[in-house]
This record gives sequence, structure tokens and C-alpha cells, in this order.
Amino acid sequence: WVQTNNDLKAYLAEDSETRRGLRVMEEEFQTSYSAQIMVEGIGEADAQALYERLAETEGVAMASYDPARHYKNGAALISVTFADSEEAQASAALERVENLCSGYETTVSTEIGYNPSKIVMSIKNISLSSGEFESIMLNKYKIELEMIAADYGLALTSICDTDEGFERLLNALIEIDREYGTDVPTKPATPPPIQDVLTRMTISAAKDMPDDKIRLADSEGRISREIIFAYPPGIPLVVPGEEITKASIDRIESLIQDGITVQSTYGELPAYVHVVEYEIN
Repeated sequence: WVQTNNDLKAYLAEDSETRRGLRVMEEEFQTSYSAQIMVEGIGEADAQALYERLAETEGVAMASYDPARHYKNGAALISVTFADSEEAQASAALERVENLCSGYETTVSTEIGYNPSKIVMSIKNISLSSGEFESIMLNKYKIELEMIAADYGLALTSICDTDEGFERLLNALIEIDREYGTDVPTKPATPPPIQDVLTRMTISAAKDMPDDKIRLADSEGRISREIIFAYPPGIPLVVPGEEITKASIDRIESLIQDGITVQSTYGELPAYVHVVEYEIN
């Protein structure tokens, strides 16, 4: 596995003013992680009891709950502050807190696991396909996105980015929203359902079988000999040995229509796909 270092100060020179300032701040000021937990479908007495249990949970420094202000219509808002300033330990404490709340419908708001270097942009309410949005960002505003999906785009930042670059990103989003924004979502409100995988043979067996190249539109019911994936992020839609279904064809065509790059082992999509020579009986 490739390890990613999200601690941006690790890239700073030891004698840099920024590094020295961060060191002083860490030594002089103790920072703690916290979380706000909305618990729904709970009675007042049970909410009070849950708050008391959370306050005594290992890794929790303190909990805050005022029934007069934080309980309404069967929902309680409980705030917790974690004892450890290390994210790994705070994350473990958060998991214990969530386990205590598992009997209820809960919503958790926390900075644990938050990566400030990633900027996620929703494109649900603009009249552009994801491919058109990506093209405008690159060609007009000179901003290359790390990833594009049907309803969002992802940009990564680093200590090398400048104020001018962030200002350009902000202005780009404002201008795109002004020109292409809509009052109602133009993208699906829910992600496509997870497809049932029909594995007909192993990957190695499929790759050893005679090859047949056919049009994607005619491939329903055939066994794939290649990997078909959307990039980014590169997660396979179909792998060798799987039966190509109408749902998978529709998904591939929908991604292509949205401007998302769909690739395959033989590189002949969207026109052709390579399958096992014989058809499924």
C-alpha cells in the first residue's frame, strides 16, 4: 500500500518560520477534537441517561447537554470533547461514542477525519455535465481537478498553492454558478443501485478463452475478457469472467454521456468491448 502523509507541516523546512510557529502553537496550546451528536427518536429520560454514559466514556474529556436548550421533538443534541489531541485516539473514542448511540438514529458532526487539503464541489445544481464542468475548469480557468464524478468534483490543495490560485478557484465557482446554476438538481438525487455481479468464470479462465470483439450495445449476456473502469477513480465496472448485463451497459453509457472517462483493457470503448468468443447458453 502507498502511505499518504496528510500532515502538511512535514514538508516544511525545520528552520522555516512557519514550522517554528506551528511548533510553538502545538507546545503552548492544547487542542482537542470534538463532536456534536444529534440523537433522534429518544425520550427525555433516555437522552439524559445517554448523556451521562457518554460523559463517562473512555477517551471523552467532557460532554455537554442542556435539556432545556438541546432537546426538542424527540431529538437530543449532545456535544462531546475528546481527551486526546491525537486523531487516532480521538477517532477510537468517537467509535465508542457511536457504539453507545447505535440503538438510535444519529447524525455526527466532527472534524475527526476531515482533510483540509481536499475541496469537494457539488455540481448537482448546474446545467452542465460533469465532463463539461471539468473542461470549463481546465480550459477557461486553468484549474485541473483531481477527480470528477456524475454529481461532484474534487480538487486537491497543497502548501505550494498560492492566494491567487484559491482566488481563481473561488471566482470560477461563482461565475459557473451564476451562468449555469439552476434552482433544482439536474443530477440524480441518489447514486445508482449496486449491481448484482454475475461471475461466470474466473478472471484467468476468461483471459485464456478465445477473444471476440463486439459493439458495447450488443454485449448483453456475454462474458467480458477485459476490465472496464471509470477513471478517476479507477474502480472496475466489469472484470474478466463477469457477464455483461443491461444494467452494466446502461451504467457505462450513462457515465460516458456525463463526460466521465470510461476505459478498458483493450482501449476500444465506447465502440467495442472484448468478450469470450462463445455466448452464454
